[in-house]
Amino acid sequence: MNILKINDSISKAYRQVPIAKDAIKKFRQALRVLVDNISVQSLEKNQETYLRDFLRDTFYSSCDINKPNDSDIDWAVRLGGRQTPVAIIIENKTLSNKEEMITVNDLNRKAMQELVYYFLEERIEHNNVNIRHLIANNMYEFFVFDAQEFEKNFYQNKKLVKMYKAYKRGELSINTTKELYPLIGSEFINEVQDKIAFTHFDIQSYKSAIESDDDAQLKRLAPLYRLFSDIHLMKLSFQNDNNTLNTHFYVELLHLLGLKEERIDNKMKIIRKPKGDRDKASFLENAINKIDAEDALHNLPNLSKYGDTEEEQIYNVALQLCISWINRLLFLKLLEAQLIKYNKGAKEYKFLTIEKIYDYDELNRLFFQVLARNYEERGEDEQRDFANVPYLNSSLFDVTDLERKVIKISSLSQKENMPLLSNSILKKDERYKKKAEMPTLEYLFAFLDAYNFASENEDEIQDTPKSLISASVLGLIFEKLNGHKDGAIYTPGTITMYMSKEAIRKTVVQKFNSKYSWKCKDFVDLQNKDLDISEANDIIDDLKICDPAVGSGHFLVSALNELLQIKYDLGILVDESGIRISKKDYTFTIEHDELIITDENNDLFIYNKNNKESRRIQKTLFDEKRKLIENCLYGVDLNPNSVNICCLRLWIELLKHSYYTEESGYKYLETLPNIDINIKCGNSLLMQNPLDNEIRQILAGTNLSFNKYNDDVRAYKRTSNKEAKHRLVEDINIIKSTLRHGLSKKSPIYKKWSESDRKLQEYREQSLLFEANKKIQERLKKAEKETAALRKELDSYRENPLYKDAFEWRYEFPEILSKTGLFQGFDCIIGNPPYGVSIKDDYRKGVCAIWKQVPDYEIYYYFIQLAAGLLKDKGYMSYIIPNTWLFNTFAKKYRLKLLENWDIQELLDCTQFNIFKSVTVRNSIVTMQRNSNGCEFIGYRNTATAKSFEELIRENIETISRNDLLELNQNWALAFSRDSEVISLVNRISKNCCQLIDYFPEISQGLIAYDKYRGQSKETIDNRAYHFTEYREGLKKWLWGEDVRRYSVMWNQKEYIDYCDGIANPRQPKFFNGKRLLVREITNPSIYSAIVEDELYNDPSILVVLDNNAYPIDVACAILNSKLATFYHFNHSPKATKGAFPKILIEDIQQFPLPSANEKIFNSIKGLVNEIMHIKKENPNISTLNKEQELDKWIYKLYGLRYEDILIIDPETTIVKEEYEKSKN
Repeated sequence: MNILKINDSISKAYRQVPIAKDAIKKFRQALRVLVDNISVQSLEKNQETYLRDFLRDTFYSSCDINKPNDSDIDWAVRLGGRQTPVAIIIENKTLSNKEEMITVNDLNRKAMQELVYYFLEERIEHNNVNIRHLIANNMYEFFVFDAQEFEKNFYQNKKLVKMYKAYKRGELSINTTKELYPLIGSEFINEVQDKIAFTHFDIQSYKSAIESDDDAQLKRLAPLYRLFSDIHLMKLSFQNDNNTLNTHFYVELLHLLGLKEERIDNKMKIIRKPKGDRDKASFLENAINKIDAEDALHNLPNLSKYGDTEEEQIYNVALQLCISWINRLLFLKLLEAQLIKYNKGAKEYKFLTIEKIYDYDELNRLFFQVLARNYEERGEDEQRDFANVPYLNSSLFDVTDLERKVIKISSLSQKENMPLLSNSILKKDERYKKKAEMPTLEYLFAFLDAYNFASENEDEIQDTPKSLISASVLGLIFEKLNGHKDGAIYTPGTITMYMSKEAIRKTVVQKFNSKYSWKCKDFVDLQNKDLDISEANDIIDDLKICDPAVGSGHFLVSALNELLQIKYDLGILVDESGIRISKKDYTFTIEHDELIITDENNDLFIYNKNNKESRRIQKTLFDEKRKLIENCLYGVDLNPNSVNICCLRLWIELLKHSYYTEESGYKYLETLPNIDINIKCGNSLLMQNPLDNEIRQILAGTNLSFNKYNDDVRAYKRTSNKEAKHRLVEDINIIKSTLRHGLSKKSPIYKKWSESDRKLQEYREQSLLFEANKKIQERLKKAEKETAALRKELDSYRENPLYKDAFEWRYEFPEILSKTGLFQGFDCIIGNPPYGVSIKDDYRKGVCAIWKQVPDYEIYYYFIQLAAGLLKDKGYMSYIIPNTWLFNTFAKKYRLKLLENWDIQELLDCTQFNIFKSVTVRNSIVTMQRNSNGCEFIGYRNTATAKSFEELIRENIETISRNDLLELNQNWALAFSRDSEVISLVNRISKNCCQLIDYFPEISQGLIAYDKYRGQSKETIDNRAYHFTEYREGLKKWLWGEDVRRYSVMWNQKEYIDYCDGIANPRQPKFFNGKRLLVREITNPSIYSAIVEDELYNDPSILVVLDNNAYPIDVACAILNSKLATFYHFNHSPKATKGAFPKILIEDIQQFPLPSANEKIFNSIKGLVNEIMHIKKENPNISTLNKEQELDKWIYKLYGLRYEDILIIDPETTIVKEEYEKSKN
């Protein structure tokens, strides 16, 4: 049996969250009441109310706990009120009912059979995907099952689901659940009971702790408290959840900065507080006033990049400075918390206090005279005042360019006090309740002290627990501050974790296969190999992973944790002596985007500098993470703030595992590496030097080499000496400058100028010899003129402002160059590239010159092109991008090219749910391998029932052949949500048919009356100047889309149009006169089509097909109105699945398959269409359902469908199988 202890089933991250003493005391009291009420004689129906009352009295007071009216479930705990989904299913048995109650040795009892039945009932009848846990109990013994176990073992068992559905339809020989339960048990529970995981406990084993009033006994109840909590049983987010922003912390931090968040253009953006609400003492206003008073911007070059006006420039510079300062302070708060934790709560390690740092001068001293200097280099005062503050060697505490040229934090004024936020967290503290304002620094330190920045010991119980602000939670805040201008969206940790795991593990398997000529299909195969530990570590340490739009570095953080997890999973994680970190002694898991280590007792690993084994593990974690960051992780971003924050986040990852060094007598922490050289600023899409440019000869003949370049970069990462660091930077810059200058000589314009200059020198020599020769002198003047022009063009090329932010992938990362300078590339590209960003004018020309044209010039396509260029052969790319590329009409050829150049191993279409809150764009995640042979099969997970990302990734990986996918090239998304039988039927419907446009060549959208790009004024457009509600001579009747019904058109009688020369985008009059077919553009819930001959005008909400006499228009009308056409459209068209407003496009109409003529069937269809149209003409509201159903039958025959096909199109069809097959013959 797969029995879990309570702590094994609870999230390790949740176990780090402290419990309030009052809350667990209340829980203990509720447990006492429950235990006191239980007796062996109690009847099941009475006894179970005690459990309900216990749940209501503890965590579920706001949840409906009742017996559903349509089910025999004992207790259903809902997510909220009565109308919300069931989240917990509980089956109660009495203590005396031992026969039906499951045991640890036998799950196949009635209680389990009932749970399986109830689960299927909820999943199938109610389509409930919100079930979180199922519980069987006898009031003392509890068996708790994660719903995912039932999903995997029962709901995904097709045989069981088929049997359940047959039972519900009355198709089985049994008709009661009493008869059904044994079948469920014998056929299905028996198969899985040895592998299905469950948590088991007996409340009686906690009796002494429940009865005791001793607070010391409360810790024994902590596991029970967490297990019964709504956070666990309902899987709710909690304060250490990396996907959950601590809103109170975030809002008050913005207040201190002088900012607020507001929704603008449907995005949440951070803005300066409005004039009446600004606080002079806030960091931002203080900095703005100081910059303005000192005219401090005059030292800055390129001021235009900070804004168009002086006010914008001052604001943006001040904000960048403030973000830099607050980043440092948050990092220091994490460091302070870590130091206190390492030293068992010793308060002398606390240094962010108003007593120590009483003004901005002191804070400046902490930044640059303490943290930026090694212990020995600090002054006597600094050594005394900050004796316990370590030197970390982080460039976070180097003076920035802005600080050097504008102001440092020491320049800020301290005259004004900062008003406390109305609902400040400090108001909960008696010391601050009556305070309305405070000095800003004192307010900031008190505010930060109100939160917990270091995870506690597990099952910690505190009088007043503070909300935990973990590194992951700070990541959300960094991302928001970083994206303040454009409302940048934080990629949820569930996404970055999943993508990193999938892409990097595939990459690792490929590298091992390549190294040893193995044929491992997946990571599990690799785990079964006998690996050489040293060689295996070398392979992983040599991986090169890059995020080319790195943002705050979230993907790199997830990649870092995944790399370490991979080493652990492969059994190759070793300490500095080569001793393996044993899986028997330690367990590594990634939860909520955090790497969590537990020991053999499942207790959380906590660093203890006085324990040798603890020191060994902590040092291994730090050293491994440092090595992986230095060797494997790279990032580029156009935003310098992003680069700084990414470095900060990676330093924080190392800070988590910082340790006291043996050589310092365990007094000083290990310093951090200079990882900023791996995270660089630049425009990833622009470069002047192609990746295949030959550069080997550029360094030849100099004392420079690519080996030296690599050695200098490696030395830079490790040095903690500032002088050495500056010297290495100079050396690296000399190499890069030499390469840049040498590469510029390879440009066509340089070669032209060089040749022209060579000739010029020849002419000058000739002119000296033949001064009197006019021809030579004229030739010289011409050459001088041409050479000067070419020189000007060359200088323009070298100084082209378009390329001032260009990132030269050709040489910026020497780690991806060979010893001779050949560009080798990355093993894995991962990220969330930008989208919706305008690429136009010279920028568009520059990008297209490198990466060619892509659909709609949409920027994320260019990042796919970039990945193709940067990856090694067989390298992996994993991106989260908009879903539009799956069905964009203009991306058809692009999709074909992807199949030719990539092996698409997993494509997740996330159209059915939001990944990013408050964003309308729907996404897809694609993981693919660069492969010149393309792919024969495409991996995906079926999206038909998934309502969240978590549900989608629980679906099994399926494959579709390249040929089958190409049949749906107009909309790949359909392939990932439709059953194979649906796809097959769609393909058969179109087989042996001609396209509608072959018979009806004149097809058009309606006219477009207004368009600002056609020169119309805003007034003309806003007033709809050509539309009228009253008739006058010359006006034409104007149709609305809803006027087109099935087989009839009913003009709205409300609107006319003046069809004149002022119309923005007219159509030929023939499209509004004569016999024609009108098709409504919106296809919700089906296609609507009608034949008209009257003069009626319309816009693109109606499509027009002119009669051509090549095919009966009434047959075409009947086909488009049929259930077959709607089925085909919704399973074939690009826009058919577009949310609430699915559409049929011109291209859909043009390509709609029409079968060849069958005179008998055509005549039957024509007769029925004429009857229906006659009826509708007399009274449009009369139902013609029977005749339309008869038409459906004829149309099925026309397309040669089988009765089984009809059931796929219309499962509730009234057509009788025998009659259909008889009439078909």
